[in-house]
Amino acid sequence: MTKKICTLLLTLLFPAILPADAADVIGRIDVSSGYIWRGLSINNDPVAQPSVDISYGNFRLGFWGNIDIGDNNGTFRKGDFSEVDLTFTYSRKAGRFDLAVGLIDYQFPGQPDNSGPALEETREIFASVATPLCENFSVAATVYYDLDVMTDIYATMSLAYSSALSEKWKLDGSALAACCGKDWAANGKFGLREYLLGVKAIYAADPETDLTLGVNYTGSLDTKVLPNQETQLFGTIGIARKF
Repeated sequence: MTKKICTLLLTLLFPAILPADAADVIGRIDVSSGYIWRGLSINNDPVAQPSVDISYGNFRLGFWGNIDIGDNNGTFRKGDFSEVDLTFTYSRKAGRFDLAVGLIDYQFPGQPDNSGPALEETREIFASVATPLCENFSVAATVYYDLDVMTDIYATMSLAYSSALSEKWKLDGSALAACCGKDWAANGKFGLREYLLGVKAIYAADPETDLTLGVNYTGSLDTKVLPNQETQLFGTIGIARKF
């Protein structure tokens, strides 16, 4: 209970202490054919995922939620927020490198009791580094450490591509591979976990509004660490607006 109160206070106070008109605010909502997280099929039915990011200087507060449009054969309640994540990030540049550290708070307010231990409330700390490789390409590495449930590491290495196709259209692509500590692994041993491939078309409807259409494919790198999941291919449509 104390952790929830602290999280709520930080969320409410962060925007209040910013000077007027100083923060950058981006709101978006995505609708996906399924909710896949770190290779796990959380919900194989459609979901809506709203988010708000508030940035000021080197600091960012992010809100992200998952609303279940489908109940995944009774696992979730339709229309409920089954997950709410709050992310606090500090980032800075160091030459060619973008560095970041932060905390993620995972809450599951609309979760039925039978949805499983993978959805227990928890907190993670993380650190990341990213740098451009060459024109249109960049690479990043991120390490997460769960403080409450898994108490182990989860790490990713990713390659990103971004190219402007025209004044209005942009194409983004990404490839990610993950490894994890023994608490994240089905066999209780450190190993490779999953991969994720994605491509996304972005249309700038106006200077403040983007429309997106994406498709993703994920799979296990080692079925002893992460057994094959029911959903591997999922699509997403979304809209984002700057305020």
